[in-house]
Amino acid sequence: MSYTALYRKYRPSTFDDIAGQQHIVQTLTNALAQNRLAHAYLFTGPSGNGKTSVAKLFAKAINCESKDQIICDKCSNCLDTKNNIHPDVVEIDAASNNGVDEIRSLIEKVKYSPLKGKYKIYIIDEVHMLSLGAFNALLKTLEEPPAHVVFILATTEPHKVIPTIISRCQRYDFTRVKESDIFDNIVKVLNGENIDYDKKAIQLISNLADGGVRNSLSILEQSVAYSPELVTVEDVRRIYGIVTKEEKLELLDNIFKLKMKETLALLDKISNQGNDLERFNIELVNTLKETVIYSYSKSTELLQNLSKEEVESILNVVNSSQLLQMIDILMDIDAAKKNISDLVSYMELGFIKMISIVENKTKFSEEISPQKDVTIAKPTKNTNYKKEVVDKINIEEEFKKHLTPTSEETKVKKLDLDSNDSDMDKNDDKEDIDVIGVHKTEPQRDIVLNDETLLSLLTFADKEKRISIQTDWENIVNYCNDVEVAKYAYKLCKSSILAIGDNYVVAVVEHNHLATDLNDDSNQIGLTKFLKEKLNEELRVFAITTEKSQEIIEKFKTRAANNTLPDKIEVEIVEETKELIVDSLISKAESVFGKDGFTIEE
Repeated sequence: MSYTALYRKYRPSTFDDIAGQQHIVQTLTNALAQNRLAHAYLFTGPSGNGKTSVAKLFAKAINCESKDQIICDKCSNCLDTKNNIHPDVVEIDAASNNGVDEIRSLIEKVKYSPLKGKYKIYIIDEVHMLSLGAFNALLKTLEEPPAHVVFILATTEPHKVIPTIISRCQRYDFTRVKESDIFDNIVKVLNGENIDYDKKAIQLISNLADGGVRNSLSILEQSVAYSPELVTVEDVRRIYGIVTKEEKLELLDNIFKLKMKETLALLDKISNQGNDLERFNIELVNTLKETVIYSYSKSTELLQNLSKEEVESILNVVNSSQLLQMIDILMDIDAAKKNISDLVSYMELGFIKMISIVENKTKFSEEISPQKDVTIAKPTKNTNYKKEVVDKINIEEEFKKHLTPTSEETKVKKLDLDSNDSDMDKNDDKEDIDVIGVHKTEPQRDIVLNDETLLSLLTFADKEKRISIQTDWENIVNYCNDVEVAKYAYKLCKSSILAIGDNYVVAVVEHNHLATDLNDDSNQIGLTKFLKEKLNEELRVFAITTEKSQEIIEKFKTRAANNTLPDKIEVEIVEETKELIVDSLISKAESVFGKDGFTIEE
């Protein structure tokens, strides 16, 4: 006996065998059970998703002789339909019978009663291939067909079917089948063929099928031909030129770490292995897309190809803004692939641009890094403020319940408010410093967040103000859809308040790159304006990571217990002056071109 392709051999026999499309199966079975049959149906959707199979099953069910089942698959009508020999089920390929004469011939036969079943059923596949004259010839019959006739039209391109035909049919849109349903169908086929398989191989085939059941069985058939005894993921990758996830992550890691030589060498290796570079490029897009989605949602349920650890390792190196720029570069490569002869060279240029994005941001971030050490000025000796501050703060409760939800519960020694200032004097003597402050004529980067700065900001924080502003801060997320302020709302919506003073706020974020971005001089004026407009508070934003917040809280407790908290730092809001704008532009130019790479003309 000749060999039968898997997609033909395992064509569904009942509605229960259909992979996916449950909304369509349920509707059709209910119509059959209630005897509410329409005279014409239009099945649309991608190829290989079950349109023709469902049409044949529906034809079988319409003429089934069983009163207890939708499809018994035992009566003569069911068996004849299954074997394609039923006289009342006519299947027409519109691609090869698309003329007016063929449709007129069909119309002449429609008027005759069915020979065996209750209905005469015409299945017209690829109906969009009919000519305009053929459509018009079919129109009258489709509008007023004999009572014993049912038309089932199928097409992958419904926009090519004239509206007057569509309006006379019940339309059913077949969707791409979920990977889980394709996976189950492949396993059923392999079990029927007694072939062993690697689970990862089946997952890869399900992904390659792109939502098409027939595609998945064709890929499976080729894989079985390559390795008859056992279907493995390595075999599938070798056949279809698929780059491994490890290689994709390695290439991205090289880009993020500015390893130009290693990046281009790995791309050359992937190309020489005969891998599908177009698919590889799209998979890189999907990898970065998943990472961006996770950075905003923090939901592991949305991760399909990456683990939480893999995503977070990427976010520890680059931020979502950089990732979106990289996605744009990769999408440009995909759009240009049809118009270029050397895809490898084009991808090399794209990767160089991606490295440039990381490199430029890294250079600029180093100048405003929140962890850079700075010396703090020794002000005029005045330590009376310490007792006042401690009187206002219940240290243990403040930091355990309010400042950060992830801080550990640590008991704090009772403060000795009557202790002398000798310890503080000794500590002050170790500092050789100038006063830190941001004046309206100076750049904001003059304040750098080292531990002493943070301790001072926490020492003079206002508990009542933090409690009163907490709800408004949590509602910042509501402004993310406001085009005018979305940029700043996105930056702040994932943060929480550690401390807030008269004109500053210390915010806690999860990742270091987010803290760096918030502390960036180029964002400070916009953030201050946003908070003034939406929260009615004029605040300078200082950002640190969750890990850093826990560390600084412990230091605060220790220093408070020893009565060695630092003196107050005056923070002033920077106004947008001409001098500040020019200074910011010069700083950015230096980060891109170097100090000697440009000249300034008056």
